[in-house]
Amino acid sequence: MKPSQPFLDFTAAPVAPQRVTMAPTAIEARRSGLRAAREKMPAQLREYLTCLRAIGPASDHEVARVLGLPVSTVNARRADAGRQVEAHGRIMVTHPDGKRSSRTLWKLVSA
Repeated sequence: MKPSQPFLDFTAAPVAPQRVTMAPTAIEARRSGLRAAREKMPAQLREYLTCLRAIGPASDHEVARVLGLPVSTVNARRADAGRQVEAHGRIMVTHPDGKRSSRTLWKLVSA
């Protein structure tokens, strides 16, 4: 009777890495998407800062609703704002299904 072989054999010779290639159309689509995002970023950052100036401390979800942007975009613009914004506490939100979550409020840093 043969002994069973281990699931992973770390004593075996390493496997040569395989190169992953992308179709030229996928590469161009990715580049054009990155270009478009880079072009939109300055205007979105200005809108984000203007929104906080107008409404005061707000969560990313509130700003996203006001500006009509995805929450992930607002989060990215907040990161781009760097030290111009700071956390200003947290709020609890109750969702329609009854679950609750905590959201950080962000505000402009006073000059």
